Amino acid sequence: MNKILLIILSLFFACSMQAQSVLLEGYIYEKGNRGYLDNVMIILKSEEGAINKFYSDAEGFFQTQLTAGKSYEMAFSGVLLEDITMKVLASDEKEKIFLKIEMERKPGYIFDITLAEKRNEFLGQAKGIHNALIEVYNNTSEELIMILEDHPDPGFKLPLVKGNHYTILVRKEGFIAKRLEAYVDIEGCILCFEGLDLVNPAVSDNLSEKNTIGVILANITMEKAFKGQKLEINNLYYDFARWHLRDESRDELDKVLTMMKDNPGFIVELGSHTDSRGSSKSNRILSDKRARSAVSYLINKGLDKKRIVAKGYGEEVIINHCKDNIDCAEEEHQVNRRTELKIIGLSQQADEWMSLDEMKRKEKMEELLEEIQFSGQIKVGEGQVLVASKNTPVDSIQIINDTITSTKDKLAEVFQSEEIGEQEGHEIDEKGKEVVKDVVKEDEQIAITSNDIEKEGIIIPTEQTIEGQVISKEKEPTGNKFSGIKIAIKISHEALPESHDIFQRHDNIYIVKEGTANIYTIGIFKDRAEAEEFLKTSVKLVYPTAFIVEIVDGNLLR
Repeated sequence: MNKILLIILSLFFACSMQAQSVLLEGYIYEKGNRGYLDNVMIILKSEEGAINKFYSDAEGFFQTQLTAGKSYEMAFSGVLLEDITMKVLASDEKEKIFLKIEMERKPGYIFDITLAEKRNEFLGQAKGIHNALIEVYNNTSEELIMILEDHPDPGFKLPLVKGNHYTILVRKEGFIAKRLEAYVDIEGCILCFEGLDLVNPAVSDNLSEKNTIGVILANITMEKAFKGQKLEINNLYYDFARWHLRDESRDELDKVLTMMKDNPGFIVELGSHTDSRGSSKSNRILSDKRARSAVSYLINKGLDKKRIVAKGYGEEVIINHCKDNIDCAEEEHQVNRRTELKIIGLSQQADEWMSLDEMKRKEKMEELLEEIQFSGQIKVGEGQVLVASKNTPVDSIQIINDTITSTKDKLAEVFQSEEIGEQEGHEIDEKGKEVVKDVVKEDEQIAITSNDIEKEGIIIPTEQTIEGQVISKEKEPTGNKFSGIKIAIKISHEALPESHDIFQRHDNIYIVKEGTANIYTIGIFKDRAEAEEFLKTSVKLVYPTAFIVEIVDGNLLR
């Protein structure tokens, strides 16, 4: 009898509870019948303040339970969608409430990306890339806005809001990292991408008439990384018969530097190739100088010199039929004049990767360091003298400010250090210039005359070249007898020319002679503690091997 009563009571309360709840469901779609909206966040707030949060599914559908007789506030929000807030009353008379929610899209785009392995002759159908690390950084607001670790799907969507510059970095073990830049109504671009071959509207009518809203489809192809793989550097130009970098070439090498930062496990060879015109010896010399010039630039920009070597191939590797004595058009010769990166070492482990957020913060710090000379704190030590700056009016004076002004010269050799990018059979002097005699055997000097100059060209140096020694204007060590503490940022066994970057980036370099070495120093400090603090917090970020020196009457105190 008691059991029967218990069952009856249970059914009664169950029916009562069912009667007290109201089912709420509905669909969310974009204004203009442009499709259902998924992943719209719905926040349901009761009169008592209780909050329930849920999302629409892939078909825009949502569902939840309400308490009968209660009033609720509902808020709908989504990426690049105008927010909607509404009131809902769960009437006792209804068992179900159905809603159709129309949402309007904000100006901006949905970047719909699919990751795929780059096709080659061995790979038939392109394979989607799963389990990648995907990071997105908003350079305008200076914040990481998306991170997908071990993302299971090859596709992902990214909202692009007008007035912003985004960096997208995709990495996966065994592949070359892929970096993209997206500019949305900024820097003169309505919608611009760097790092993509092609982007398309998802559907012909998926963009608004004025291209202010819509969905953009893009396939990102990623290449597998392996030893021996060659990566061509485009648009690396030199003047005729010259090896000095042009401005546009520096821009291309900056992209190489970024690629090396994104792939910290890579060790590469930078190889320079000429066409077949001119003598093979002269072409080898020219290509060697070009390769070394490019490598020196990358090292001075912060690339670890252990991760890159330079090699000049000359006309050794012609990739078309335009060999010696073959008549070819200029466009055909141009194909052979190229610069390539070849992966010669590989250790692509995820634990070596720096986060994109950390990369950006480091880049920002480097930019700030470059501006220190204009806005940095001025420190006055005992005995310092106010001097007129060459950049200020005659009646204006300022203190010599030797703070770090750049991150472009991340290089400071120690005594008797191995030279940058040194290879067997080649040397490079402290001025970053290669000695001509060192690209051939000691007993095989090349006599260069005007008759040797041909189309691709023998080297015609700006400086005189006599028996392999480069003659140029050099900055002599300073003669004043300074006493105090400074920070040494570079050591050279030959005096650096006035054109060297170090003199362009620091207003007051003090040079100390120590044997055959010239020690280039910066800074004025009241004591060693102040110098150590500045070395630790600022200088080491730019010159990792910098160190403190004490000077007495112009001589290094050991």
